[in-house]
Amino acid sequence: MTYGFCLQHEELERKRKYMTLAHTYGSAMPMNMELEKSFIGHSLRLPGLQSTKLGMEVLEHKDLDFGFQNYLNPVEFSESQINLHSAMESKLKINLKMPSF
Repeated sequence: MTYGFCLQHEELERKRKYMTLAHTYGSAMPMNMELEKSFIGHSLRLPGLQSTKLGMEVLEHKDLDFGFQNYLNPVEFSESQINLHSAMESKLKINLKMPSF
């Protein structure tokens, strides 16, 4: 029940912010912000690489927060774990197995 209340509170806060922006800068400003979020929200990364969603952090002003993930380099962002060729082959549905003679 508390989680639902938090979501409602965040939604009301977002609507209040957009109403203030609409009154200050015009109705196009909140629409432009939502359009930017929808464009930046779709990350196009290579398969196997997780997106850091840096653009969304900047739009939401979370880029200045310094937390645990900023200084301990999480394992999921390590490039040594990823077999990029296999990931691209599976994404593009390419079967490059050599025929046996």
